[in-house]
Amino acid sequence: MIFLNNKYDIIFIGAGLSNSLIALNLFKKKLKIIIIVSNNNLISNHTWSFFDNNIIKNKDNYINKIIYNKWDNYTIKFPNYIKNFKNNYFCIKSNNFFKYFKKIFKNKILLNTNIIKYNKNFVQLNNGIILNCNLIIDGRGYYPKKNKKIGLQIFLGQEWVFKKPHNLINPIIMDSTVCQKKSFHFIYIIPFSKYKLLIEDTHYINNNILKINLLRKNIFKYIKRKKWIIKKLIKEEQGIIPIKLKNNKNKIFKNIILNGLNGNFYHSITGYSLYLFLILSNNILKINNLNYKKILNEFNYLSKNIYKNQKQYILLNKVFFLLISLNKRYKLIQKFYNFPETLINRFYLEKINFFDKIKIILLNPPISYFKILCFLIINYFYLK
Repeated sequence: MIFLNNKYDIIFIGAGLSNSLIALNLFKKKLKIIIIVSNNNLISNHTWSFFDNNIIKNKDNYINKIIYNKWDNYTIKFPNYIKNFKNNYFCIKSNNFFKYFKKIFKNKILLNTNIIKYNKNFVQLNNGIILNCNLIIDGRGYYPKKNKKIGLQIFLGQEWVFKKPHNLINPIIMDSTVCQKKSFHFIYIIPFSKYKLLIEDTHYINNNILKINLLRKNIFKYIKRKKWIIKKLIKEEQGIIPIKLKNNKNKIFKNIILNGLNGNFYHSITGYSLYLFLILSNNILKINNLNYKKILNEFNYLSKNIYKNQKQYILLNKVFFLLISLNKRYKLIQKFYNFPETLINRFYLEKINFFDKIKIILLNPPISYFKILCFLIINYFYLK
């Protein structure tokens, strides 16, 4: 049974990974929290992965309690080379995560509940109940507007058990030795055990015309090529991640925070936001005498920094999705991953320096610099 208070410090709308991770770390601060979820269950079918960073060293961060597996190395494969990276790589399984989440929050989760409306200090539920609060964090999914130009990362993942050992020790986070005619296309593989693999077929495309059956066939072809002998399919997961081609205005939140892509909390190149919320939740843990105003300040500070960093990344997205032909996109990524590992890490943390930018500009893309220059001049004004 859920016991509803007259007023909460924070109401979370949605229980995606970012909302849930922040809620877990706020739980230690003894704030009055309630989480509203439209579905009748929190268990989902996703696997989330991330690279090593200093946040993992903070033992108070709940992220350390929900890590499913860890590897010391990972591999990138392209037609021209294979490269190994000596960096820790972690993964989280959603079913394990949400079991832990429900155990912590117990009677603080409202399942199968829709919201009619909300304002800066209240939320009205579909049963007519009104919940008062100081702060709302809305983490519901991103839905692009019609006719809005975006890039898309489409993926299908299957977790397989094989009859014989697959002999993979570390993840292959990008195998681009597969066909590159219709998109930038790669296979992503995580070894969970000696006989078990998660295999994902991933495509960066300009629209969502790819059919799921095609992705299933691609995975089957890859398994056949590797001569792995199938025993059974455990589960399947799929998703579409928007990659924005226009920089949104910087959002200054007051009493309502839009979490995830809706609030500009996302990585411009990959579309993922997990590492940002690792940073945010870690910063919140360090605050003494925490209240909703200090949480609001942390969100606004992070939002401002993301906005400053995004312009240069959005430009790269425009070149990648709007200028380079489908069958040549992998060539640009192939050249990028030949950079030193330190530069690549800074790139994905959105901390590239002046010299990094020069190196990226001189990457010798599979298209003339004159065309890129003309394209960027025309598109510059859309970044403001």
